[in-house]
Amino acid sequence: MAVVGGVAIPRLASGNERFKAHRAAEAAADVLREVSLEARSLGEFRRVRIRDDVDWLAIRDDTQRLSKVDFTEPRYRADIAAVRLEDGTDKVDFDGFGYPNQSGVAVFTVSGYSRALMIDAQSGEIWTGSIPEMDAYDTELAKR
Repeated sequence: MAVVGGVAIPRLASGNERFKAHRAAEAAADVLREVSLEARSLGEFRRVRIRDDVDWLAIRDDTQRLSKVDFTEPRYRADIAAVRLEDGTDKVDFDGFGYPNQSGVAVFTVSGYSRALMIDAQSGEIWTGSIPEMDAYDTELAKR
């Protein structure tokens, strides 16, 4: 039993950390998709700031109302390890049609496990993927 426990417990722990990284990236993608839909349905500007220095997303609307998602909360305990947007800022603006003004990536990390959030301004698509998928997308962006 001790041998089985010695093998199974570390695997379960690493699976939990991998899941938390995945959940954090998916939560961020869900927020961005929701902001895009809201901007489109209301025909109004929305801004999302993805802050890697404080590990949160902040959403601001035309009235300057602010809401945020804090990835240091217990359900995530994630670090936003990197944010790389085309213009070098931490801001993604969604126009009244729900399209982001720029493409980019953000990396969410939990105990060494990472998951990437990707934004494509041309298609308006927002999705998550592995680090190799993010690297391929980064290469594609650099060619544009």
